[in-house]
Amino acid sequence: MAIEFDYQNQKIIVNGKEIIDSNGVIASNVNISSHGTVTVNNLQDAVEQLADQFYYTETTPVGGYLREGALWYKASTLTLSIYREISPSVFGWTPISTGTGDSETLDGGAY
Repeated sequence: MAIEFDYQNQKIIVNGKEIIDSNGVIASNVNISSHGTVTVNNLQDAVEQLADQFYYTETTPVGGYLREGALWYKASTLTLSIYREISPSVFGWTPISTGTGDSETLDGGAY
């Protein structure tokens, strides 16, 4: 591994990639190994992918890294929902905890 310290320009270069400049870490240039729910190979994309697994918004989340198991909290209704398969090959948001009323009953399957 080649590490270069450029004191004059305030940079650190690792294996030919500038990873730190005077503004801080350049996350898109920091390589990582995919693991678990993180399927990308650089720090910037990994942070975005992890952030897209939990949503805190008033509007229904769509796109991005949205996939089964993602969580969404809507503060105005005090509702926590999970993105899951609601019928074969059809996915949608299902409330699992609400501030009022009843929540969805989820079947944990057989053990």
